[in-house]
Amino acid sequence: MTSFVFRPSTLGTHRRFSIQTILFSIAIALPTGLAFPTGQGALAEGPPSSIRERLKSDLEYLASDQMRGRGIGTPELDQAAEYVRDAFAEAGLQLAIYDDGPFQSVKLPGRVKLGAPEENTLAFQTDSSPSSSETVTLELDADFRPLAIGGSAEFEAPLVFAGFGITAPEYEYDDYAEIDVKGKAVLIIRKEPQQKDRKSVFKGRAHTKHAHFRTKIENAVRRGATAVILVNDRHEIDSETQSLRSKWKQRLKQLTDEQSKLDEIPNDDSDSFADHRERVLDLSQKLEELAQRLDTTDVLPAFEAAGTASFTKDIPVFFIRRQVANDLLMRSLGKPLREFEDRLDELIICSQPLPETRVMGQASLPPLEARNVLAVIEGQGPLAEETVILGAHYDHVGMGGSGSMAPWTRAIHNGADDNASGIVALLEVARQIKSHSEAPQRRIVFIAFSAEEIGLLGSQHYVRDPRYPLNKTVAMLNLDMVGRLGDKALTIQGLDTAEEFPDWIEQIATRTQLQFKNKPGGAGPSDHAPFFEKEIPVMHFFSGLHRDYHRPTDDVDKIDIEGLEKVTNTVTQVALKIANAESRPTFRSKGRPSKKEKAAEPESNAQERAPKESNQDEKPAEEDKPVAAPDDFPADQTKPDQTDAPDNGEDGDSEPTDRSPAESP
Repeated sequence: MTSFVFRPSTLGTHRRFSIQTILFSIAIALPTGLAFPTGQGALAEGPPSSIRERLKSDLEYLASDQMRGRGIGTPELDQAAEYVRDAFAEAGLQLAIYDDGPFQSVKLPGRVKLGAPEENTLAFQTDSSPSSSETVTLELDADFRPLAIGGSAEFEAPLVFAGFGITAPEYEYDDYAEIDVKGKAVLIIRKEPQQKDRKSVFKGRAHTKHAHFRTKIENAVRRGATAVILVNDRHEIDSETQSLRSKWKQRLKQLTDEQSKLDEIPNDDSDSFADHRERVLDLSQKLEELAQRLDTTDVLPAFEAAGTASFTKDIPVFFIRRQVANDLLMRSLGKPLREFEDRLDELIICSQPLPETRVMGQASLPPLEARNVLAVIEGQGPLAEETVILGAHYDHVGMGGSGSMAPWTRAIHNGADDNASGIVALLEVARQIKSHSEAPQRRIVFIAFSAEEIGLLGSQHYVRDPRYPLNKTVAMLNLDMVGRLGDKALTIQGLDTAEEFPDWIEQIATRTQLQFKNKPGGAGPSDHAPFFEKEIPVMHFFSGLHRDYHRPTDDVDKIDIEGLEKVTNTVTQVALKIANAESRPTFRSKGRPSKKEKAAEPESNAQERAPKESNQDEKPAEEDKPVAAPDDFPADQTKPDQTDAPDNGEDGDSEPTDRSPAESP
């Protein structure tokens, strides 16, 4: 038996050599000592000496490209959690809170993650003769990838090519008409036939439901398939290649034009030359990135591209590269994949078993969990068992996709404002309070929440399973998007959730010389909302919405560090005011008294108020994230709807991705 590991063609190395040659020729024309950018994220050497330096240092790490957007289920999000833990520890806060130290495990219903590499394997075995066989073992994330929409299982089965895997009686088309796939693995092409034909029976160039991942997988599972293996269609590859070559030509022309301007710059004009040099470097870097993408136009979809949760239970779903599928078809049927696609475009069904070919593998997709990070400064005195919570979420939307306001892109969304700004402010507040000579009267708990971007799951989990009793939690302060203050007023939502809050904030305003903008109510799309629902007074700090919200352009260079320092100092004073107040804040919700007030209220008063309570199920206005300009977002929205994201030319070089999981073709 011959066994080998599949490796892609090495043709791409010639293209990489070409771009390196171009870059070298540019570099030798530049002043000596000039280095190409190496990316963000390096921590400053030695401890920063000022608040602003610490804020910037933390930001440059958490919102760096190396953190890849801190997406849920990614190693980088775990790294961010550990960074926060270490910062709390360095500040001297108590971390021995759970068995796992500061980490509270948060289960994410319906979400899975990719298991260990040794538990996610795929190989094909072809018997060339009764006494000889050949096994091709694929490499995870290079040649194949399990998809989250599939299940966990180990299997071995014959392999059947099932065309596009479509059964569409309304179009008189059925890839399964002449094959039985029960107990077998099916190889399926992405999307549907005749994609470029305006007269296609499948709604011309528009996609029908039969092009969707979920439709194909459900069809295969319904017919008894043991595993589903998907491969990119040729039109996807051709379209991507054409787009990238067009961008390559455009960037190359821009670089040539820029180089021609060098002779026009006087030798003593260092500023103009510096600007020219930066433009050359930027264009060169973009050319390098395009060259790498031209090497790999047959891109494996993201793990969650077809959906975020399994619905097939024990039927694994894989995606393989076209070259792998092409080699399989050539070896078993003597024809390349494109030849089958030509016949399918003529609506000629060509589904058939691959003779003497078996596939074996396994997929391991354990439940996905996130982690809240907790740290404590204990109180002293008779109020020490009461708790003030300060929180901020540290997750973002990773590489984009359905969580992005530009969902058609696949690019790093650094989330500098949302919400690295809130986390670095939280860390600095912790440092400042810990450095005080006297301990606060009440316990102060700092929580870096996870999974906020997928539904406030981290904060919801905490209020369901609190480490410190909620009935002794006197207030919750939340920091979310506090890095773009500028000359605007700082928005504070929730001042009307406690009787004492307005007076306290007015006192603090005179000391900080900051302007505040009050937003009523305690509900909203951030981590303060679950605490408000438990009748805990809340304040939500927010510096304003902007065009970079949930886009790849939310970067560190747009953060107002001076403004962030002002926010940090303000929140520190608010936290200490609450922690050291003689009595706890009195909870009030606009139009809704607390449970204690209702219990103490005379029955006659409750009856008088009954008609008003008929509206209590209505959701309070979510105004914590103000409406942006009309050309940015719909005017009736406070937090943008991800599915109605506007077009944005600034992301033109970002890699396309599936727009809607499971419903995407």
